[in-house]
Amino acid sequence: MEGLTPPLMHTVRELRWRISTGLSMREALRLHLESSTSMLAHDLREWWALKAHDRNPPPPPTFSSPLRRAVLDVIERGLDGQPSLEHLHSLEEEVERAAQHELDEHVNSLPFKVLLPLLLFQFPAFLILLLGPLLRELNEKMGG
Repeated sequence: MEGLTPPLMHTVRELRWRISTGLSMREALRLHLESSTSMLAHDLREWWALKAHDRNPPPPPTFSSPLRRAVLDVIERGLDGQPSLEHLHSLEEEVERAAQHELDEHVNSLPFKVLLPLLLFQFPAFLILLLGPLLRELNEKMGG
C-alpha cells in the first residue's frame, strides 16, 4: 500500500508520527526529506534550502492547492517552535477526506470512460453480425 499513498498524505502522516515520538518539527522534517523520493519532498527540500538563507521564502509554485499550503503553514509554525501535532492530526484527517473524495469521483466517472471503447470497438462488430447475413441474403436475391 506504500506506493498507493498520495505523497501529501504520506508526508503529513510521517511528520505527525515522528513528532508524536518526541522529535522536533525540524528533525522530523529532516528525516522525512532524507527518506522520501517524491516530487513533494523534492519541492520541500528546495523550499527548506531557501528558508535556511531567507527567513520568509515564497512557497514553491507546486504548493498552489489549499491543502499543500496548509501543510506548508503547519511546517513553518513547527519550525518556529509552535506546537503543531494537533494541527497535523486534523490536517491528516482533512487530507484523507480529500483523497477519498477524489477517489470516489474517479470511480464514479469510470463507467462513462469505459463506455467509449465499448461503443467504438464492439458496436461495429455487432452491426456486422446483424447486417452480414441480411446483406448476404439480399445479395443472393438480387442475383449476385
